[in-house]
Amino acid sequence: MKPLFTEVADNIVFPQPDADPKSLVDSKSLFQQWALAKFGQNPEYFVIDDSGPDHAKEFTVEVRVNGRVYGVSQGRRKQDAEKCAAEAALKKVGLV
Repeated sequence: MKPLFTEVADNIVFPQPDADPKSLVDSKSLFQQWALAKFGQNPEYFVIDDSGPDHAKEFTVEVRVNGRVYGVSQGRRKQDAEKCAAEAALKKVGLV
């Protein structure tokens, strides 16, 4: 039986020749690169709301650069909400 993550790990370590290089970089890193190139600043992530019981929290996070909001998203974990906010920001600036 093949371990669950072997195929995923192989695709990261040994990408296919026709793989899009952007798919190898996560959204937070890509947005950080854009923010540094454009403003010379790292993006900042802020939890603007959390709701629900402790065992099922929902976090709302926004990502800002230079005081301007570029993306807002929600997730069950702060990290997931940050990633989705970065994806929304990338769409807003036209990188995806």
